[in-house]
Amino acid sequence: MTLPVVYALDRATPADREFWKRTIADGVQRPEDFDRARRLIVATRALEDTFACARRYAARAIEDLGRAPQNTVSAALADLTALSASRIS
Repeated sequence: MTLPVVYALDRATPADREFWKRTIADGVQRPEDFDRARRLIVATRALEDTFACARRYAARAIEDLGRAPQNTVSAALADLTALSASRIS
């Protein structure tokens, strides 16, 4: 399960929980299920919270890298982390 699905499931109504159980736990999927899953993820703001979580982890990683020995590798990792976080919508 991905983090957006975890958030959406956590905020789901009983009927939506049954949908997630059927499609993920039971593996019974129908052609229209992708659209419903997408709508549920949007409705529960799961993507926004996933992006916020990713930004928090990136900030923590950059902070931790600041305590590491400073060299080209730690600088490159910090730059890569900052770049990745900046690309999160």
